[in-house]
Amino acid sequence: MGFWSRDKEAQQKTDYLSPFAAATVVDTGEKTALDYISDTVSERVVGARLLTNDADKDEQAVLEEARRFIAEYNLSAASQNLPLLTLDPEEAAHKIVDRILGWGPLTELMEDDSVEDLAVNGLDNVWVFRAGASGWEFLPHIRIPSWDYLRNLINRKADWRGTGRAITFTNPTVNAQLPDGSRLHAVMSPVMGQAEGPGITIRRFRPVAASIDDLVNLRSMPPAAGNFLKAAMRSGLNMAIIGGTGSGKTTLINALLAEVRDDERVLTCEDTRELQVPIPNWMSLTTRDAMEGVEAYDMTALVRETLRMRPDRIIIGEVRDGAMGAVLQAANTGHDGVMFTVHANSPGEGIERMETMAFMNQTFAKIPDHQIRKMISTAIHLVVQLSAIYSPEGRRRRLMTIAEIRGMQGDQVTVEPLFEYDYETDRAQWTGIFPHERTRERLVRRAGYEFQQEVSRGAA
Repeated sequence: MGFWSRDKEAQQKTDYLSPFAAATVVDTGEKTALDYISDTVSERVVGARLLTNDADKDEQAVLEEARRFIAEYNLSAASQNLPLLTLDPEEAAHKIVDRILGWGPLTELMEDDSVEDLAVNGLDNVWVFRAGASGWEFLPHIRIPSWDYLRNLINRKADWRGTGRAITFTNPTVNAQLPDGSRLHAVMSPVMGQAEGPGITIRRFRPVAASIDDLVNLRSMPPAAGNFLKAAMRSGLNMAIIGGTGSGKTTLINALLAEVRDDERVLTCEDTRELQVPIPNWMSLTTRDAMEGVEAYDMTALVRETLRMRPDRIIIGEVRDGAMGAVLQAANTGHDGVMFTVHANSPGEGIERMETMAFMNQTFAKIPDHQIRKMISTAIHLVVQLSAIYSPEGRRRRLMTIAEIRGMQGDQVTVEPLFEYDYETDRAQWTGIFPHERTRERLVRRAGYEFQQEVSRGAA
């Protein structure tokens, strides 16, 4: 929400500049006056506890305080040897509201639905990655007023829940979820080397698809593959969703969650909450970083907690380390519908990553390799690979592979591809391989899905 915006009628009455445009025309003295007023108003608002996390009420409270202090400032600035505020007082008041509550120079980007990712590498070094683009776009007209301004912006946005997280020299990194579901990561000196910092990366929350049918309509996957995944979800098959950054893993999980029945209990485990489960019996667990006097609560601990909470499904946003051991334990102890994401570029690489991460768990560190692989082969039913395909026309997300884990052959996990992406047709095609008989029976029994009929209908 951009708090500086007004309706068209108000804009016709005053010549109002947006904050990101005004940053290039206000002189140094004016910036100093605005900085002084903004800091004072911020202190007054926080000290008086005027902010309520109600956007409309907070905007009005800050605006009134800004108007009040600007009137005081204009009367006493000269006698106190402070720079004069030459901007229109109402314009200045709205700029201060935006500084305290809004996104300031980044407002237009955070309101642009085409922006998938936003990166701030420096005060005049802002980049975006737009939906469908093949690369990052530099925005020379966007400039951040100062490092202090950027640091305050980060801390205000990262701590909207009042967690006490702040980016400082002693705590030079921050990960946070924004109110709209976007993810914010910030880093500053001494971790950030090329500038004083901080630098920001924001992964925008864009509800691209609410269902598998939406992904089919977007041509991310063909109907036959989409119907199979819906049946697999309804059947409670355990799935590993793999792919690179930005390939659509979280989007796919959210789309699959639309297949969950209203009478099921779903528990989600994430570092930053991104998953949306459209049923009432859902509980979201998130990790917690260690802080002074507070112990960390990692993904392994979260997965273990879910086992005591009578879940019908356990969904893990991303598995990066020893939490894989807890995931395999959960999936091997009778829990259906376990689903998680892993960064990998093929089913084989995904299985290797699972094995490596399982060894990071202290409980699994001394278990023989073949035993870990056997646990993977019995825990996971499907490996679903996604990828971002690049071409001169731009980037498009595609389903690359749906592979079934068939068990062990010797000391290796056996994988059979059921659907594979074909570059000529730009879609995932059925390979001609049928799922294992026990999988087909489960699909019929739980989802009323007969594989041969469905893929034949899709091919026709």
